[in-house]
Amino acid sequence: MSTVPNTDQEKWSQLVAQCWMDPQFQARVLRDPAGALKAAGIAVGAGVKLQVIADSPAQRTFVIPAPPAAGDMQDVLQSRKAAGVVQF
Repeated sequence: MSTVPNTDQEKWSQLVAQCWMDPQFQARVLRDPAGALKAAGIAVGAGVKLQVIADSPAQRTFVIPAPPAAGDMQDVLQSRKAAGVVQF
């Protein structure tokens, strides 16, 4: 029995798994990421530029995420402090 992914995290996981198992699908994602995400039911905001990089055993990618919205930054800092995370 297959399950239908209902969260973006589940949809992302299935998209990645399909890329691993199907080289033609991976090529499509690399060629047209917005179209592949839309087909998978993952919304991409208007004007958002996507870049897909396929890692390999010899290449790893380090992504620095966009910072949280200004109002959310205090929440992030407080939760890090509460968790004992060292600030630099």
